[in-house]
Amino acid sequence: MSRLVTNAIRSVSASADAITMDGSGNATFPNNVTCSGTATGFGGGKLVNYAQTLKKDTASVSSIAQGAVSGALISLNYTAASTSNKLLLSYTCHIGIDTSVNTFGYLYIGGSVSTIIGDQGLSSQKRATSTSQGTSSHEAMIHSFQTLIDNPANSSTTYDVRFGHANNATHTIYINRDAGNTNDNYVARFVSSLTILEFSP
Repeated sequence: MSRLVTNAIRSVSASADAITMDGSGNATFPNNVTCSGTATGFGGGKLVNYAQTLKKDTASVSSIAQGAVSGALISLNYTAASTSNKLLLSYTCHIGIDTSVNTFGYLYIGGSVSTIIGDQGLSSQKRATSTSQGTSSHEAMIHSFQTLIDNPANSSTTYDVRFGHANNATHTIYINRDAGNTNDNYVARFVSSLTILEFSP
């Protein structure tokens, strides 16, 4: 077996070493490294895959009663490469409603509400992933949430966000617009997103 014993490697046309080695055999690459094949054996914490739903259109769900939860207003289908990996899931949603009231966001995984929620507290309290206060029908509320999911499903799974409110009547909930939706320069349309980053352990 041939062996090259050295403490540095440098191109004949370079002014600095491309690889340096210390006395314990640890290698340092001071500059950029290009890999033409598949990089393996570099330990955990690598980004394995990612996916995102960037929702720019508007949608709504009507007749949502107090304490009820809407259908999905933004969703993403994702298959994890391994159940040993972790998913970093985050969403930012702009929500409108035709009254001044709290709105609540719920993360659903595979059609069921996630256990990643606030403490239950009293039976009358909401168990929402996020909440914000609306002041009028011409304002949209921002729901933003991020969580790390252990043992994700390695089959196609739907991750979605649904919403409710705290008013004792039925209301329509909108995404990416307010309830007024007038064509005025003080009224805006928005964009919402749901993102998944998958990491190996």
